[in-house]
Amino acid sequence: MMARTKKSLSIAAVGLACALFSQQAQANTITLAYVSTTGAGPFTFNYSAIFDNSTIKSGDFFTIQDFGVVISSVAPVTGAGTWTMTQALLGPTAPLVTPAIPDSPTVLNVTFTYSGPDTSLTLFTSAFSLTTATDGIGFHSYTSQDHATSPGGGTLASDATGPIVGPATVPGLPDGGMTVALLGFALVGIEGLRRKIRK
Repeated sequence: MMARTKKSLSIAAVGLACALFSQQAQANTITLAYVSTTGAGPFTFNYSAIFDNSTIKSGDFFTIQDFGVVISSVAPVTGAGTWTMTQALLGPTAPLVTPAIPDSPTVLNVTFTYSGPDTSLTLFTSAFSLTTATDGIGFHSYTSQDHATSPGGGTLASDATGPIVGPATVPGLPDGGMTVALLGFALVGIEGLRRKIRK
């Protein structure tokens, strides 16, 4: 019972942190938010990708660092384009932002990459999910790249990074420690963790 309570507190803290960062989302960016975890093993992590005043071009992507091995994934169709899930130990990451948590070279990242015609989205939310055998809740970073409309009418690459929930794939803090750490991140995140840069 105590373990379940600690886990619930950790999930609540993660939700609070992600909510604070989501509220800091600016225009022309992909913001990734944690929605829920379902299943009793394998476990499915559900995410909401929010495209805010964005132009999505082929090659644009978002990466969740150190997610671990993915058994299966679900990605929606965006306009006439599709999203493809891939995994790599390092990267890809949006080049102009630095995630708060360094990317481990021993744990697989997961990346969804867009392919298809340019798609302009004023405000569009789409659901993605990843299924893994790993239990537990962990704190991760994500990076994303899309394109913003420039004052001259062209498009500029727009990069972002922020916190996100995923499986507990990286050894580290126990549940109680993670809760404290997440609350700390929530307090400093507005100044540091949530970054968005245009090229």
